[in-house]
Amino acid sequence: MATLGIMVQNYFCLSFKDNLGTKDNLGHRGISELGGCVFCGADETVVHVLLQCPMAIASWSLFPAWAHFNTDSTEEFKMWFHGFAADHPIHELEKVMVCMWMLWFERNQMIWTGRHRSSTEVVSGAMYCLQEFQELHPPPKKHISRAKAKWLRPPTGAIKINVSGMFHVESSFGGVGLVVRNYTGAFLACKLVVLRGVSNPMHAKLVALREGLIYAAKWSNLDCHIEGDSQGALHSVQQGQADLSHLGCLIEDCKTLLAKQERVYLRFTERKANGVATRLAHYALHSQEAAEWVTDPPVFLQDVLFSDVM
Repeated sequence: MATLGIMVQNYFCLSFKDNLGTKDNLGHRGISELGGCVFCGADETVVHVLLQCPMAIASWSLFPAWAHFNTDSTEEFKMWFHGFAADHPIHELEKVMVCMWMLWFERNQMIWTGRHRSSTEVVSGAMYCLQEFQELHPPPKKHISRAKAKWLRPPTGAIKINVSGMFHVESSFGGVGLVVRNYTGAFLACKLVVLRGVSNPMHAKLVALREGLIYAAKWSNLDCHIEGDSQGALHSVQQGQADLSHLGCLIEDCKTLLAKQERVYLRFTERKANGVATRLAHYALHSQEAAEWVTDPPVFLQDVLFSDVM
């Protein structure tokens, strides 16, 4: 079945050129006394075998596209097919093409072996061949290019706080970084927090989210969008039911802080779009104490801050 595609293509090339070995064509080449159509006895032309023979009509009546078939066409088969193809989707066209190939195949089987199958068997056989061919030859996967994740400014009049938490397994230390910018992308403040006794990465991510919620209270008169790169942490805080894990108290703290601030919105962002907060969190892992900068950012953040607004 792997050669079905080539067989069907070759078959249609011959059909378009009216070079199929129909009895009408063979008669024009001097081969006479062949009789008519093996199914009905009429003059056997390409258009007759594929469109006008009772066997073809019975087969096409099983297709939804049957209403669009002009079986009384006096056009050359090539012209008829091009008109039909222009009005139908490719998946429907493939079924029609394979069924036409199967009609010709059945015609040859009738001549050479005397085998006769019903129109239902012809169509079901054609669909089986098509399905098997498509399974063996799946279409190439399309390459989906993902746009590079980038930090986006908050809406006009709002601020955005990006938060990130890091965890160091060997020392059980953690680091939190957060940065605040306005709707023009201008730096307002940033902070790093050193954590000790952190149990796992989720612990650090939830502390980072809590720090962001606490910090948001400084701008309670503005809409504040808090972004973090941990879907798990955000989901834990936004879900309704109580969390009974060892981090449950921390999660409840975040829920309480969020409930008190009507103008605070949580959302997830990709790690690549959270570069400033991530760098602060890494820096916190190697710091001895917390630090905060207002108005003017630290030197080690200036390049990534600049990159975000470009």
